[in-house]
Formats: sequence, structure tokens, C-alpha cells
Amino acid sequence: MKIFRENLTSKILQQKSSSIINKYKKEIDILEIGCGDGNITNFAINKRKIDHNFYLSDISNYAVSAAKKKIKYKKCKFKSGKWLDPWKDKKFDIIISDVSSINDFIANKSPWYKGVICNSGTDGLRNIEKIISNIENNLKKKWKIYIAYDFFIK
Repeated sequence: MKIFRENLTSKILQQKSSSIINKYKKEIDILEIGCGDGNITNFAINKRKIDHNFYLSDISNYAVSAAKKKIKYKKCKFKSGKWLDPWKDKKFDIIISDVSSINDFIANKSPWYKGVICNSGTDGLRNIEKIISNIENNLKKKWKIYIAYDFFIK
């Protein structure tokens, strides 16, 4: 099985989310959905000024295992599952998502997606819509969400 590793999109999310996280002067809860190998959270952990709580999930058990191996930070929790499902009873200050958001036609043609779970639909929005449609249940009152979205139409 293949998992997503650091790319340009994740590098942008690393920088942006890390700069936002470091503005918080007290401990917060941060979720990364579609964590892949954990590179976005790992970057944020290494740049953090405060010991925040990090939560990571991915639809792929293999990806979650890879993230666990990469990240050796005591305040991290990992779960496998789709979208926000693993975190039904948890609220977060920040949610970061780098879930697959390229249309299925392109994903099926791209070597980058070979062996990676995509299932984003013909417009690439299926996963993003699932996250956004239920996100209010998982966000605290003052919240932020960061989504990387690659938009390609067949």
C-alpha cells in the first residue's frame, strides 16, 4: 500500500498551520485529517512554542502506522477512519485537512495516486464536502480549518 508523503501542498499547509498554531499562547487541540505519513503535524510539532495536543487520522491503517513511527511526541493521538468519524465526541480548536481532493479520473491516471485511496468523485469534492458538512460538531467556538484543495475537472 502507498501513502501520501510530503509534497508542495503539504509544505504550504506545514508553513501556514505552524504559523497559526504558534499564535496561540495556551494549549489547544489540533486535528489533522488525512494525515498520510504525518509530515504536516510533525512539522508543526517541531516548530511549536507550546505543548499542544495533536490528533491525527487517516482512512488508511498503513498511513496511521507510518505517522506513528515518524512522530514521537507524547501529546499525539492516532486513529484510523474516514473524515471526522474517528473523532465524533471530540472538539478541536484547529482542523487541518489534506485529504484527497482530485477527481477520480485524474487520480486513476496519475502515478502519484497509484495505490492511494482517493474516492473524491468526478469533481474532486466528495471528501471535502463530507468534512465540511459535519465539521460544526467537532469545532470549538473559536476555530479555524485549513484545507488543501487541488481542483481539476475532466
